[in-house]
Amino acid sequence: YVGPDGYVGSYGTMEPSASASRIPLPSATDDLIAIAVYAVCGAVLLGLILITAFVVALLRRRPITRSRQVRGQMEVEETRIMQEIYRSLGKMENRIEALETLLLERPRTGVYSEPAGCGMRRP
Repeated sequence: YVGPDGYVGSYGTMEPSASASRIPLPSATDDLIAIAVYAVCGAVLLGLILITAFVVALLRRRPITRSRQVRGQMEVEETRIMQEIYRSLGKMENRIEALETLLLERPRTGVYSEPAGCGMRRP
């Protein structure tokens, strides 16, 4: 039990006991100090959150930039390879046409035509 004078007494009595101790009552200064401590802790916590968000944003931005560079380099390489394949196919088409021309203009002497100077006979 806390009496009106701030002493802790035994239950049911208004008289202070021998082991009574004085309990300090909170004052306006204590409230201001508590508010200041909460404000400082909140500011530190907010600062940590903002720094963390900034670092995360930087880390997320860098790989995207790198992947865009890599993607751009891959597109250039793919374009170069496709152009090379296109040129090679054009050359192959010319070779096939030349072979077709040789085969069609060649006289046929039987079922199998013998190459000149071969010396081997087919049945």
